[in-house]
Amino acid sequence: MHGPGSPLSQWSFARRDLRDDDVAVQIRYCGVCGSDLHAVRHGNASNMPLVTGHER
Repeated sequence: MHGPGSPLSQWSFARRDLRDDDVAVQIRYCGVCGSDLHAVRHGNASNMPLVTGHER
């Protein structure tokens, strides 16, 4: 998220190679929780850009 009212968009990044103790997880579907939608619509621009989600 880049700022309040900005559209949500996919974000791609380069991953490092898996290490011996790592696992790869394929994500087929995801959702956006209400708290994150509130942050998109009414967030504080001083803490942007922001990666939302409780699972970070």
